[in-house]
Amino acid sequence: MEALLFIVLIVFIVIVVRNNKSAPPVVVSADSFSQNGVTVNFSAGQISFNGKTGPVSLVTGVRMETTQPKGERWLKNSTVMIELDDLQYPIHKVKFTGGNSDNHAKEFMQRLSIALRKAGGPSFV
Repeated sequence: MEALLFIVLIVFIVIVVRNNKSAPPVVVSADSFSQNGVTVNFSAGQISFNGKTGPVSLVTGVRMETTQPKGERWLKNSTVMIELDDLQYPIHKVKFTGGNSDNHAKEFMQRLSIALRKAGGPSFV
């Protein structure tokens, strides 16, 4: 009985921690925007992620998907997909987890769209 109570307590703690996860830090300066491993350099007109850098004109779309494991109403995962005009690497995925993951992902998409426009790239709203 004590073991079962301990397991329930651990599961509860994991759910609370995942749901209260804050958004990845946003770094904005006069020359760039950076969040969750994606950086847009306004003056250079470039986007960087995963050690790769290219012109913002490579970005052809930005979309989001939110998934929820079956039976897990407290666990959400959102993924923002940056679509690229690149045959070898057509999509870059940016993952957000936790109860507010969909809000964090939407805010990231808005910031990314603004940053791409400021860097001379396409407009996605």
